[in-house]
Amino acid sequence: MQSISMEARPRTVVSTGKANLSIDFLIREEPLDLLIGDPDPPHQIRKLAMLMRTPGLDEELALGYLFGEGILVEKDEVQKAKISWEGPHRLIVYSREGFERSKNRPTTRFLTSSSCGLCASESQNQIPDYQLLSVSRMEPKVGINELLSLPAKMKLSQKLFKQSGGVHACALFGFNFELLDCFEDVGRHNAMDKLIGHTLLKTSRDMRQCVLLLSGRISYDLVQKASRAQIPFMAAVGAPTNLAVRIANEAGITVVGFLGDRSYNIYSGWERILLPDEEESS
Repeated sequence: MQSISMEARPRTVVSTGKANLSIDFLIREEPLDLLIGDPDPPHQIRKLAMLMRTPGLDEELALGYLFGEGILVEKDEVQKAKISWEGPHRLIVYSREGFERSKNRPTTRFLTSSSCGLCASESQNQIPDYQLLSVSRMEPKVGINELLSLPAKMKLSQKLFKQSGGVHACALFGFNFELLDCFEDVGRHNAMDKLIGHTLLKTSRDMRQCVLLLSGRISYDLVQKASRAQIPFMAAVGAPTNLAVRIANEAGITVVGFLGDRSYNIYSGWERILLPDEEESS
């Protein structure tokens, strides 16, 4: 199945000493030039990044990226931004407020690979401050059994992964543990940007009442994106980094790692999780 997100390629499968030629479907990894523009004359434009992404939902990706980077800071700014395409791999987001904020950044962040949110920085001096926003520590709490059920629910929605085995996923659940959305991309950061951009642009959901689940590890910049979106609870099937846990504590975000169908580790914000003895008494 040839699609905007996958490409059919020949392969040779070697098994039990035999080689067979067949067709495989590989996930696309292609560049997207992201620019920010001033809608007022003389309509200045600045290049921000080249994102290596899986094509599809590029406008949501761009808006989610700008929101996570603190260039767009309000939902209203995301919804009012105007988008212009210059070919299939070059996108300009016009926002007066965003253009002004972008002046404090390097003119070009060069290549942002699908595996790293900071690989485009030329030096340590270009790594941005955390830009954390504190997240409410209030209830509701998440039950232990319901939490264990989330990876299986996300897996059912990972259509690209099922076909290609080559993408990450980012899923959003309500506190009733209903799957709200799941987005996939060759890059972990891109999948999260697509989810946040879509939620801000096309829904009225309050992400303060949601649980975020990642198919890979949790790095510090993903925690930063969650804090800007006011997501209080992050879980992953992989591990968090030490810096991710440190700043999650600062922002008041719950971080759960190695989430499987029987166990998980709590690294921060344990007060949001109903442990078995609490569930029995409630």
